[in-house]
Amino acid sequence: MPSISTPNRYGTETLSAEDQALLSEPLTLPFSGKVIKNRFCKAALSENLGRKDGQLDKSNLDRLVNVYNAWAEGGSGMILTGNVMVDRTMREMELNVAVEDERDIGRLKVWAQAVQKHGEFKGLILDHARGTPSTPMNICSCADQILDG
Repeated sequence: MPSISTPNRYGTETLSAEDQALLSEPLTLPFSGKVIKNRFCKAALSENLGRKDGQLDKSNLDRLVNVYNAWAEGGSGMILTGNVMVDRTMREMELNVAVEDERDIGRLKVWAQAVQKHGEFKGLILDHARGTPSTPMNICSCADQILDG
């Protein structure tokens, strides 16, 4: 039987000690001054863990907290949420979480605390299914205001 040669996959080489040390160093975000404990990031993805109407009830919130708690225990310095829609009538996927007003603040606090209790920075990805705005936006974290408010 002929042998099959497989090329090395990109990124499978062993990192140098210098590169390993760099990944473990804190990173200060220039726009907010927040310090992320290392340079690992759990990327955003759509979890589809909201209710059909976009709300977070206790059952859905418990599932989100469990998932994000597990990711936070993994040690990433930054954890980004999936799409959190700002309009329940304009969601990109049926089970996306939607946040429109103050009634959602308590649940957002619980969700953020699941990540932040491990020292991670949580980035909330706000989205609107109609598309991106035509005017530039200043992006910043509101997690401190939610947790302290």
